[in-house]
Amino acid sequence: MKKQLFCTLIIFATLSLTSTVFASQGYKKQRYALKDTWMIHNDAWCYVDSEGTVSTGWKNILDHWFYFDNEGKMVTNQWVGDYYIGPNGMMLTDTTTPDGYKVGNDGTRISEKIVLNEPKAASTLEKHAYYKYCTKEQAEQADAVARSIATRVLSDTSLITDFAKIKKASSIIYKEYIINSSCENDENKYYRSPYGVFIAGISTSAGGTRALGRVLDFMGYDWEHANPNTKTYQWCIVNMDNQEGYADAMGYGCGFGIHPYISEDMNSVNKDIANDVY
Repeated sequence: MKKQLFCTLIIFATLSLTSTVFASQGYKKQRYALKDTWMIHNDAWCYVDSEGTVSTGWKNILDHWFYFDNEGKMVTNQWVGDYYIGPNGMMLTDTTTPDGYKVGNDGTRISEKIVLNEPKAASTLEKHAYYKYCTKEQAEQADAVARSIATRVLSDTSLITDFAKIKKASSIIYKEYIINSSCENDENKYYRSPYGVFIAGISTSAGGTRALGRVLDFMGYDWEHANPNTKTYQWCIVNMDNQEGYADAMGYGCGFGIHPYISEDMNSVNKDIANDVY
C-alpha cells in the first residue's frame, strides 16, 4: 500500500512540475516529458510532438491537418492562406466553408465566394410568415442553416440546371433534418417553421415547405406555398428551367406536372429512393 501511494505521489509530482513549467514558460520551444499528445494552456489547445516540443505551423495528426500559431495555440474558424480551419481545428476538405468558398480534396480553395440573395430573403419574410411564432434569435439560428444549405448547393459545380439544384436542396433537408425529426405538431408551433425543421427537430409538411422555401429564397428562386395554413399536404411550387414544378423536402422529391401526393404516381419518388436521393 505504501509503495502504491509513493508511486502515485511521484506521478502527481511529475505532472504538477510539467504543468508548472508549462504555465510559467508559455509556449516557448522546450522539451516536455509528455510526447505525441494534446495539452491545454490558458483555454487553448496545443500539441506536444514526438520530440517533446510544442508544435507550431501545420501539423498532420492522425491523417488530419491542424495549424498552430507561433505560440503553439491551435487555430480555429479562420483561413490560413488558401486553407480553412474548422471549429474543431481540422483543415476542411471537399466542402464549402462557412463564408461560402469551395475547398477541394486537399483543402485548397478552388472557387470564388458564393453570394446569396440576401435582399430576396429579407423581402419574403412577411409573405411566407416563416417565423410567426419564433423569437428573433430562433429565426437567426434557422436562417444560418438555410444559408449554409444554399451555399452548399450553389457551390456544387456539378449541378447545372435549376431542377438539379433545387432537388439537391430538397435532398439535403430531408436526409439531414426531416428524417431525424419528430413529425408532429407542438404547442410552440415550431412545426410550421424552418426553426422547427433545422433546430428544434420537429416538422410537418408545413414546416418542411417553409424550410425548403427559405433555402430557395437565399438561392434566389421565387416560390409559392401550396395549401398554406391548411390541414392538408403542402409543398413548394417553383419555376425550374422555365417550367412550373413542385419541390418537396418531405421525401416526395422534385418534378414537373402534378405532385405525387395528388397523382398518387410514386414512380419518380421510388426511383429517387433507390438512388439514395431520399
